[in-house]
Amino acid sequence: MNQWYVIAGGPGCGKTTTVNALAKRGYKTVHEAARAVIEEANAAGVTTEELRKDEPAFQDSILQRKLKIEDTLDPNEITIFDRGLHDTEAYVIAYNIPISAAIKSALSKNHYKKVFILDELIVYEQNDSRIENQKMANYIHKLHIQVYQRYGMKPIMVPVMPVEDRVDFIIEHIEN
Repeated sequence: MNQWYVIAGGPGCGKTTTVNALAKRGYKTVHEAARAVIEEANAAGVTTEELRKDEPAFQDSILQRKLKIEDTLDPNEITIFDRGLHDTEAYVIAYNIPISAAIKSALSKNHYKKVFILDELIVYEQNDSRIENQKMANYIHKLHIQVYQRYGMKPIMVPVMPVEDRVDFIIEHIEN
């Protein structure tokens, strides 16, 4: 079994903040691929809305980015991901996109030692990367739990609490 861990959940539940706090504690982390794809497009003059007009292509580019990153990593080194491959399926379901053969193939393996789903925060804020409204964010959050379970993983639910407490909770589960 690899030493890869995923921080997952719907938009705006504190994943990136939590992953950044884990990095400050010395853990190797991998930042969210979707955010990188969006930032690169924005830097090239393409707005997030323009990029996401073709949602299937957007999701495929995220999946390809994730696969490329994972191919470069040592599975024996503890690594914490801000979203995993399986998050892609949650989004394609949410947006009624047929699941491509590439996605099915990539997800057919149990890639992660443990998956942590962060409970939704009380306050949800949209931004350039997070365009979903509150209702859609809640739906996507539930899909993440279902998708990881469908692939045989048992998500560990991380309750809403201060960031450092979330980090302590996650570290305790990594080390045990």
